[in-house]
Amino acid sequence: MEYDSVAQLDAELLNPSLDIDRRAELMAARITIDQRTRSAPPRVEAPTGFRVSIPANLAITDVVGPDGRRYQAIAVGDQRYIDVTPGVFRILLMGPDGLDWSRANEGTDVWERMNPGFHAN
Repeated sequence: MEYDSVAQLDAELLNPSLDIDRRAELMAARITIDQRTRSAPPRVEAPTGFRVSIPANLAITDVVGPDGRRYQAIAVGDQRYIDVTPGVFRILLMGPDGLDWSRANEGTDVWERMNPGFHAN
């Protein structure tokens, strides 16, 4: 039987009655398919201009948005920032550390810039 995906092979490998030779054959096929279909590493997005402060209690180096985009953290002196989109920042505010994100960005222009429209830097 020819397998087209790693998922098909994984399903077959769950069969407890497979003999050792067949299991080795399936594992070799799985490795071959896995290496052939391995995706490129995720691309880090260019700075968006919407810079928010990262809370001091969070040890994050990047944020992955709901669309799979990766946003890299930036260190300036002893402060850490991240350039995200307003939509990603809203998601961070709704998450379990939303209050920390809110407090870390108090007194900044982030709140005004979340609204659509023209904003001068």
